[in-house]
Amino acid sequence: MQSLTCDTMPDLTNLFYPKSIAIIGVSNNPIKGASAFLYALRSVDFPNPVYSVSKTRDKVIFDENAYPTILDVPGKIDYAIIGVPAKDVPQVVNECGQKGVKFITIFSSGFSELGTEEGRLLEEKFLQNTKGARIVGPNCLGVYCQESRVTITEILNVPEREGEVSYISQSGGHTGSFYLFGTDRGFGFNKVVSIGNQCDLTIQDFIEYYAQDEKTKVISCYLESIKESPNFFKILQNTTPKKPVIFWKGGQTQEGSLAASSHTGAISSSYTLFKAAIHQSGGIIANSLEELADLTLGALFLSDKQLGKQIGILVPGGGSCVEMTDEAIRNDLRVPEFSKETKEKIQAQIQEVNTSTRNPADLGVFGWLPIIYSRVLLHVAEDPNIDTIIFYFMTERLPSMIDRMNQRSLGKQFLKNIKNVQRKSDKPFICLLPNIMVADQEITRLRTEFINGLIDLKIPHFPSMERAANVISKLIKYKNFTIQHEKNG
Repeated sequence: MQSLTCDTMPDLTNLFYPKSIAIIGVSNNPIKGASAFLYALRSVDFPNPVYSVSKTRDKVIFDENAYPTILDVPGKIDYAIIGVPAKDVPQVVNECGQKGVKFITIFSSGFSELGTEEGRLLEEKFLQNTKGARIVGPNCLGVYCQESRVTITEILNVPEREGEVSYISQSGGHTGSFYLFGTDRGFGFNKVVSIGNQCDLTIQDFIEYYAQDEKTKVISCYLESIKESPNFFKILQNTTPKKPVIFWKGGQTQEGSLAASSHTGAISSSYTLFKAAIHQSGGIIANSLEELADLTLGALFLSDKQLGKQIGILVPGGGSCVEMTDEAIRNDLRVPEFSKETKEKIQAQIQEVNTSTRNPADLGVFGWLPIIYSRVLLHVAEDPNIDTIIFYFMTERLPSMIDRMNQRSLGKQFLKNIKNVQRKSDKPFICLLPNIMVADQEITRLRTEFINGLIDLKIPHFPSMERAANVISKLIKYKNFTIQHEKNG
């Protein structure tokens, strides 16, 4: 199949920042086909003109007027979204080309992902009718941009806080799911694209654009296949020294590869070879949606820090000390004993029984006194043997401690004191925040409040030491890659 891809980087400005949008295939049903795009754009108050096109109706949802074709729409159109039956797509693409549309998202499916000659030829046919328009898809959702307020589904709302993560997904489902993961974990998205079959614009086109986008700090990707591999890895190698690029690949097994081929028409090579090539190019590999979220959050707040393998751990309770130490060692990290001076400083703050001044530092019940907790946290940070600090906080115990100490703002006091410690140390801080009780509304409220405070402090949080240690280990490898790249010039 002939692709429209060329060697020079496409200027995607009008795609992410369209001054006008036409949605083709809108009906009076708010959940059917292209109507969902109009619903989403109206829901987030997209500020620029949006035109509906329907060959069968002159009125669609929201009682808006519709034009019979895009050629009947007045003025210029930067971006068109097509949601008509697959057989009608070539004609509609041709009309978009005649109109001078710069970018087209083809939401419609029924093309090469079917694995049939008919689907492949239909995709080939519309590619011959673009007249210079660039295609996202087909079989995809298109683009989201926080700043311009262009969006693709009601799931991707537009928060006021500007995000620093930009995401590329070959799956529409994983587009919405990962956006929700980010919202839950506390990191925001600047730009998102669902690319489907990649008949024209590819993953590497968006990686290259994100690499030069000053608003993007971390690039995260879900992919099932790579097109034009030499070009992909060349762009990746030029990007990873500048900012982290994280991949989760579908189709890691033979059975998964078959599922990927029926999903987006992906033809997958050996996952072992894929991983080796990504690592060699400085990319970071995730093995699940949860790990993609972990690594994205970690990269956002830790990739510019001096992460090191010497871990200092602070806990208010002894049982977790053993588990946390084991997980650190399993991930090629070290938990060195604190210096004599540090241990003496810690001991001066706590009782001698049911506590420990070694590493991990176990404060026992004294760990629920914000002033003691923060003093010991600072002592750990000041220890010359420690590179990275991990502190444990259990929101499940907050309600009882709030009652016992009669201090309604206990969680906020911890955050305030942690912030004061941060001001005195440039070492990276990481919070372990277990998520044990998920059905208790008060604990959920307190956890959310605490997470929001951590995000304000740019401190990543993980539900277990296993997941935190994994992120630290992979980010250290990425940091070593960037250092070696710099040395090699």
